[in-house]
Amino acid sequence: YCRWFSLESGRSVRLPTEVEWEYACRCGRRGLWCFGDDEQLLDEYAWTQRNSSNELHDAGTRKPSAWGLFDMHGSESEWCLLDSGEEPVNGVQAVVRGGAFNTPPEDTQSAARRLNPVDSPSHGAFRVLLELD
Repeated sequence: YCRWFSLESGRSVRLPTEVEWEYACRCGRRGLWCFGDDEQLLDEYAWTQRNSSNELHDAGTRKPSAWGLFDMHGSESEWCLLDSGEEPVNGVQAVVRGGAFNTPPEDTQSAARRLNPVDSPSHGAFRVLLELD
């Protein structure tokens, strides 16, 4: 998708690396989640195993982060480039971040990561990064 969109739009987009994703997730701060360390606030920002009724919900229906990013925690796990900058291909392990609607709250923390085969039948999404000239 990123290659296709870059060609169609003339703008360079790609998946973020893990480091870029986590920096955006944390809004440049420290803390277990974008809003800090208080797990009691998580339901305001994320769909997780605890509050989703095991169903995927529409994007953007929880609070955004301080940087205006929605769904960085919960909802759908997001694919990231490996920190080496190489894209996962042919069943090589991919990294997903952010947790999902069917994961426990601790798996939605900013630093939480999971290796996932590219051809995994599990849920997943991606967020593109627009490279500036």
